[in-house]
Amino acid sequence: MIFPFEPEIYAPYPVRTEYVGNPLLDEYALRSQDLDIRKQLDLSMDARIVGIFPGSRQSELNHIFVTLVAAAKKLHEEDPHIEFVMPVAPSLRRSELERRLAETEARLPIYLVEEDIYAVAEACQAVMTVSGTVTLQLALVGTPMAIVYKVAPLSYAIGRRLIKIPFAGLPNIIAGREIVREFIQDDAHPEALKTETLRLLDDAAYTQQVRDDLVLVQKELGAPGCSIRVADMVADMVGVELKKGVRRNE
Repeated sequence: MIFPFEPEIYAPYPVRTEYVGNPLLDEYALRSQDLDIRKQLDLSMDARIVGIFPGSRQSELNHIFVTLVAAAKKLHEEDPHIEFVMPVAPSLRRSELERRLAETEARLPIYLVEEDIYAVAEACQAVMTVSGTVTLQLALVGTPMAIVYKVAPLSYAIGRRLIKIPFAGLPNIIAGREIVREFIQDDAHPEALKTETLRLLDDAAYTQQVRDDLVLVQKELGAPGCSIRVADMVADMVGVELKKGVRRNE
């Protein structure tokens, strides 16, 4: 299991389960710590930077991209000193995001970056993001966020009848409560996102609480070493002895 809440799901069944850790913990541990996105983009260290994380799938772009950019436009109207960074997922082309930005006619200071997602997150004081794996990456960095979940109306109508969990974002699911705000379907509109993001930028006490809660999520996830622990478990099952020094808890 790669999420700490999964063993409980299988508890009623005669299946052996064990939480081995999440692969993102290993990815985060191996991240480049030399990347400075602010310096790379020639942004001052005291610049107010908001991340726009539109996801990595066409469906996310189709249903959420315009909403995120519209929220950014409202933020910039409120505070012209805010600048924006938008990571380009490996599964997308930079030209695709450039085309979509041009279609919005937003004319905002949005910098497209193709660097390590963790370096991008570390450069941001707040992020407006789609739900999914990226929210866990943001949680590992400790960057406050507002999560947006929006799909085709029919898909949402069907999904809300089938999905029983109360949250869309992984940090909230792991915490078992809403530690970062979620804006789902009809609630995912630019004005609401603008208001929440400004609060993350301006309300120091609120933002610190979010950061503290994200630290609890980090602790719940545990330590790196997922692959080693899985290899150790498989070796135990088939009766193979791993090389010295390669054990589950190392």
